[in-house]
Amino acid sequence: MLTFAIFFPLVGALLIAALPKDRERSAKLIAAITTAIVLAAVAYMFIDYDRGASGYQFIDSTTWLDSGISDFNLNYTVGLDGLSLPLVLLTAFLGLVSILISWRIELRPKEYFVWLLVLETSLLGVFSSLDLVLFFLFWELELIPMYFLISIWGSGNRIYSAWKYVLYTFFGSAFMIVGILT
Repeated sequence: MLTFAIFFPLVGALLIAALPKDRERSAKLIAAITTAIVLAAVAYMFIDYDRGASGYQFIDSTTWLDSGISDFNLNYTVGLDGLSLPLVLLTAFLGLVSILISWRIELRPKEYFVWLLVLETSLLGVFSSLDLVLFFLFWELELIPMYFLISIWGSGNRIYSAWKYVLYTFFGSAFMIVGILT
């Protein structure tokens, strides 16, 4: 269920990207339905969460790359605890709200909704990752939609702001990857 909630916005983004350019209303509907389904899935997990149990719940885990040495495997491991669950719920809720608030956007709406859905996938992944490499990948994925959202649909000095955001985040990420690898 958690993996579904993380990657379903990406499926919606791919569907929107495949639409013809003149199907802006369809793009908006797909984005709204996608985020509503994700919110429903996360709300179900919130209700089903056993608050009396300790540790992570809704864990999905698989090995991406098996090196033969247990400490050097790349794993896809996601799960929720009492701290990450409210963040995932808030992200899903704000994902739907941001789609609905942006309903009247005029400038390249199809691309806008694609980037919002990719951003939702990356944020849900960041908050539910239980593997440092996976966390780092989701964290870096977040840079791409944020750059486009700021540089195209931002206001004021948006290009400068987008580059500044990317450079600061990338600089911080360089230290993060060094910390992960050491």
